[in-house]
Amino acid sequence: MSSHHEKLKRSTPEPTQVKPYKSLYQLKIHLLDISPEVYRRFGIRADTTVVQMHPIVQLVMGWTNWHLPFFQIAGRRYGIDYTDGEPFLEIPQTTRLCDI
Repeated sequence: MSSHHEKLKRSTPEPTQVKPYKSLYQLKIHLLDISPEVYRRFGIRADTTVVQMHPIVQLVMGWTNWHLPFFQIAGRRYGIDYTDGEPFLEIPQTTRLCDI
């Protein structure tokens, strides 16, 4: 091997390995009262907090913060009062999806 190839080989960094996250949830978001159904399905880490869900939903749906969604988790709705959601009694900044 020529010295040029040896120098190139030494200067090329090793690729970093990204470890897959252990717990992922697959979520489905759909719009109510729309036919045909409009939805997005995506994966999200289990340690995502309730507060972190809002910007994620906005991004996934292609929204620009004009829509205030409610979340239905384990059969209960959580959301803003006028979206007919139950108040979220836990601290949303620290409550993770895996804790609900």
